[in-house]
Amino acid sequence: TGKPLPYVPRPLPPLPDLPPLYISHGVDTDPTPVPWTSLYKYLGFMLRADLLDDHAYERVEKKTKAAAERLFPHHRLVRSWPLGQKLQLLQTIVLSVSTNVMPLLASMRCMSEYKTKRLDQLWKKIARSTLRLPGSSRYSYVVAEAGLGDVTSTITQHRLRLQLSLELHPLRDLAAPPIAC
Repeated sequence: TGKPLPYVPRPLPPLPDLPPLYISHGVDTDPTPVPWTSLYKYLGFMLRADLLDDHAYERVEKKTKAAAERLFPHHRLVRSWPLGQKLQLLQTIVLSVSTNVMPLLASMRCMSEYKTKRLDQLWKKIARSTLRLPGSSRYSYVVAEAGLGDVTSTITQHRLRLQLSLELHPLRDLAAPPIAC
């Protein structure tokens, strides 16, 4: 459980040897070529052509660190809160950042993966400093005191929630369900 290495995303995949796609705007206009790229931006998220989730993971890590560093050590109001409220804020931060990006984290499937360990260690570090526990505290004790789950359980929770919401949606049986379903 030593200090994790700095995160470095894998190199982008090479561009495919395919002709560009074309978008036609009308009958009288020339079609606009759309060249291939190895990195796409969709709804504010960066997607790689090989569908690896390095950029999504980097976003989770950076946003979690930024929120914790801004609120816990420096914010006067948060410093004056009792420990229970600080823990509730920590849980909210972790879940809100994770909920935003977790569906994109497809490769984080087991505890032995490098990204899963790094994110678990980050959550543990923030919880340990919030609880004012010594650095030698066991992981299970920090998680129990903070009321946080591990990364794998959070990913599983989001996948099950999405699956159940799709299966149980009231408009799922329509001939042409709305796009949001």
